[in-house]
Amino acid sequence: MTVGMQQPYLFPYLGYWQMINAVDTFVIGDMSHMIKNGWVHQNRILLRYAAPFTFRLNLAHKDSAYMRPLCEVEIDSRKRWNTNILRTLTENYRKAPYFDETMAMVMPLIENEETNLSDYLAHQIRTVADHLGMTTKIVRGKDVLVKEEYDLPVMEKIQLLRDRLGFDTWLSLSNGAHYYTKEMMAEMGIDIRFHQFDSTLTYPQIGVRKGEPHVPYLSIIDVLMNCGKEGTKALLDKYTIV
Repeated sequence: MTVGMQQPYLFPYLGYWQMINAVDTFVIGDMSHMIKNGWVHQNRILLRYAAPFTFRLNLAHKDSAYMRPLCEVEIDSRKRWNTNILRTLTENYRKAPYFDETMAMVMPLIENEETNLSDYLAHQIRTVADHLGMTTKIVRGKDVLVKEEYDLPVMEKIQLLRDRLGFDTWLSLSNGAHYYTKEMMAEMGIDIRFHQFDSTLTYPQIGVRKGEPHVPYLSIIDVLMNCGKEGTKALLDKYTIV
């Protein structure tokens, strides 16, 4: 069985969904710690005829949220940020070919009244995965590990996950090479493989003038607005495993 794990991100880029689709079980790493300037609570879309724009949800008690387990972080319940996100999406994608289809799925996720960050993001991840027809089993790290295990070194956590989920292959995004190697994983009887996103992959993007280069690594929202559900599904296997 192949397992992959990533922190929950706010509408992550296409490569994240490619990895979810490629594994048997995906672990939402919500027992990991919140860090500054990460992608957990923010992502990028493309402003029409302008540079990429970072949209984000607001955290409650922002200064104390960092370095806490994600499953203990709260969202600002005043929710003015969600109105701003929806307005920005409408202003910049209203002429996109799949605006209505995508907004019908995205709007309830952004308007979700859940105030726990990892609950909010886990619901979002499962909903988008269902929208794209994925059959991957999605579990949450906080439901596999107990709180006392959240701060263990990453290799010890992987060993516990292996024992409890029963997998023999681990698929990581390419940046996972910073945390573990094939030799380290082999010592635990795990075959590790790395997902390599194709940075040359392109699709038509509203907001990019003719002759200008494609803008990669944007939120999945950009892909869905431009390609639709079926077109996005066709991109899920455009990667390599190394």
